Amino acid sequence: SIALRGARLTHVGGYMVYSTCSMNPMENESVVAELLRITDGSLVLEDPRERMEGLVARPGWSTWRVLREGKNRTRKAMKDWQKKNNKKMQEKRKEWEAKRAKGECPEPQERSTDENGEEEKEKFTPSPYETIPYVPPETWDEDALSERTTSLGFVEYKNYDEVEYEWHRRVRRSCFPPTEEEAKRFELHKCLRSLPQDMDTGGFFVTLFKKVKPLSKDATERMAAMARESRGGVDVDADKKKEAAADKKEQSAKEGEGDGDAVMSDSPAAEEKKSDEKSEPEEPVVKKAPTGKVGQHKHRADLGDADFIPSDPSIWPSIIEQYGLPPTFPKEQFMVRSTGDAKVI
Repeated sequence: SIALRGARLTHVGGYMVYSTCSMNPMENESVVAELLRITDGSLVLEDPRERMEGLVARPGWSTWRVLREGKNRTRKAMKDWQKKNNKKMQEKRKEWEAKRAKGECPEPQERSTDENGEEEKEKFTPSPYETIPYVPPETWDEDALSERTTSLGFVEYKNYDEVEYEWHRRVRRSCFPPTEEEAKRFELHKCLRSLPQDMDTGGFFVTLFKKVKPLSKDATERMAAMARESRGGVDVDADKKKEAAADKKEQSAKEGEGDGDAVMSDSPAAEEKKSDEKSEPEEPVVKKAPTGKVGQHKHRADLGDADFIPSDPSIWPSIIEQYGLPPTFPKEQFMVRSTGDAKVI
């Protein structure tokens, strides 16, 4: 929804950048593919590699696996398991087992069950692949990777039809790779994947879009549906079908003139309702009393008039000694926002 709004604000012939600090294709290529799918030719991908000499970036993906965490592999379950199996808890467990063997403490109670006699929580089962340090797979073939992901507690989907109904709102149709025809048309290889080991940088995903024509009416309606969903939890696909059915019965909406994007006009009933609302007297605005305790103000650091100022030379000797920095370290390139003692750099 945010990217679509950005595309709508972009002039024809202009550019829009979509970037993340993630390597997950669910947040990268799948989003790019869905944007290209919705805009239907209004946006195309540009390859900026030729303009950025020295940049080392790998191509974007056209295929990937769609996974979700299992019920017993949630972050909470993993955190609870790690807490119960840390070194301190293991020592305590050994002490209790020794006391239990001597009959000094009662046997542990059985796990509680619900009304149907089922366990309230599924037991977290660690995978043999969760090793420290990490051990890479011996082979990267499809069967071995599927077995590995299943052992780690993930559920893998081959296509959207395999997704359970209760997971439709999290595992969307747009999460899956594009078709072969779409992959040729989208040219996702133009996306940039910058990996830390390639240039001694962070991990980044960058895509450069170019707007070649105004957004269609369908794209603007889709954008409005996504905005409504983010506010009220409306199913985008169902909302889109309802709007398409209603559009067949009503007159076509007026198209925007020039190179502007298509806009949706209100129905006569809606316009009449707006005119009635304007005729009603406005209610007086009631100012609410300020919250918080009287006389207490949150302390804010005085950043001064300048945005950035040179750092104090007296702070550098201890830093250089602590981290073993060379004499050629560019201290003069560091600026500060405040002259306070805390968080100066």
